[in-house]
This record gives sequence, structure tokens and C-alpha cells, in this order.
Amino acid sequence: MRKIKLIVFIGIIGLLVIGGAWMYSAHKENQVANMIEKQLEDRMNREFHVTNVEEISNGGGEYYYITVEMGGVKKPFKKEMFKSAADNLPRYAIIDELWTRQYEKEVQKIVKEHPLNIKRIESNVGIVHDQDPNVDIQNLPTIEEIRKQYGKKVIYDQITLYTNYPYPTDPELQEKEDEKIFNILKDMKDRDMDNNLSLSIQYTKYTQRYEILINDYQKDKYHSPEDMKKARLKTQEEVIESNEEVQS
Repeated sequence: MRKIKLIVFIGIIGLLVIGGAWMYSAHKENQVANMIEKQLEDRMNREFHVTNVEEISNGGGEYYYITVEMGGVKKPFKKEMFKSAADNLPRYAIIDELWTRQYEKEVQKIVKEHPLNIKRIESNVGIVHDQDPNVDIQNLPTIEEIRKQYGKKVIYDQITLYTNYPYPTDPELQEKEDEKIFNILKDMKDRDMDNNLSLSIQYTKYTQRYEILINDYQKDKYHSPEDMKKARLKTQEEVIESNEEVQS
């Protein structure tokens, strides 16, 4: 009988410890959520709800992985941040995620206007750190509104396009690819997306990749389709070899 009572007692203690730990964890998560919500609501004229807070620890440090709902936006945002940043969020936290979504649509629209067959697009946009004009985000300005108001120098553009076909080995067909890419680049220049631009085009199975960088250190050297040869990373011999590997 004593043994049974001891087992029951230990079980109750165990449940109390587990329950106490769970309550502490839930309380801490609620505190973090409230802290983040208040900062976001103070900065932007919207209601925010942090619906999930996860703690992550790895070799790179300790993080919170949060899910945030913004009033007027259907799809919630997921963001990772250092724990130490939770009580002092980066100036453009969460709205930068909204800008990226808007930007993805803009890039997709540009690409669809050109005969380059793309299967996947990765894109990112934001404020250049050392050019930050301290944008007032109370009314959720779009990245294009910021570009128009403050100029292209304050925005960085990062775009990678993945084709659904391998790079041709025929030099004449390669020149046609040069022209397609040049026309996309020209379209981006016309939209003032070329001050801090990183544009990459990767062909299936890495048969070729174009790397285009335009910034304060690498000035624009792409003024004609012929100039796009400067952006090719692989030589003709490497292109032929890569295509042979794809076919084997």
C-alpha cells in the first residue's frame, strides 16, 4: 500500500512540475506576443495578433519564430528573429515581409511580358541600410511609393529567375538568350530597379547562369544585348559539357 501511495505521490508531483513548466512557457510566450504586437501597432495604423511564438536554439544563437496576423491582410506572416530583438524590433519588421509579397507580384508581371520561359522566381526587396530615409510606415506605403518618394538609391532589388530549359549550345541561340535577358533588364531599368540590383538567371541543371550586379561599386555595363556576354558565368566549353551531362 505504501508503495502505491508513493507512486501516486510521485505521479502527482510530476504532473505539477510539467503543468507548472507549461504554464510558465505559455505565460512567457504571451508576454513576448504582447510586446511584439504593441510595437507593431505603435508603428503601423493596424491591429496585429501574434498567434504563435516558438523558441529555437542552434549554433547561430537563440531565436523566436513567430506567426503574425495583420489587420486587412489575409495571409499571416512568419518571421524569425533573435530573442534579443523582440523588445526592440527592426524598424521595418513585418512590413518588409509585405513589401516582399508586393514585389514578387511586380517581378512576375515584368517576367510574363518577356519570352523567357521561367519556372520559378525568387525575389527580395528592401531599404538600403546606409540610405535609410526613416520612412513613415503608419499608412503602410508600398515599396513602389517609397521608390517614387525617396528615389531608387534607397531601395535594393534582388531577383533570381530559374528557367525550365537548358542553356543552348548554339552560339546564335545564345545570342537570342542574351537579347531576352537584356530586354528584361531594360524593363527593370525603366522602372528604376537598377541602383542596387542583383539579377540572376539560372538555366536548368545549371547549364548556364547570368549574374548581373549594378550598384555603387559595380557600375552599369549592360547597354546592349552584346554586353550580356559579360554576365555569363560559364564558358562555351563548360556549357557544352553541362549539356552533355544533362543528356547522359
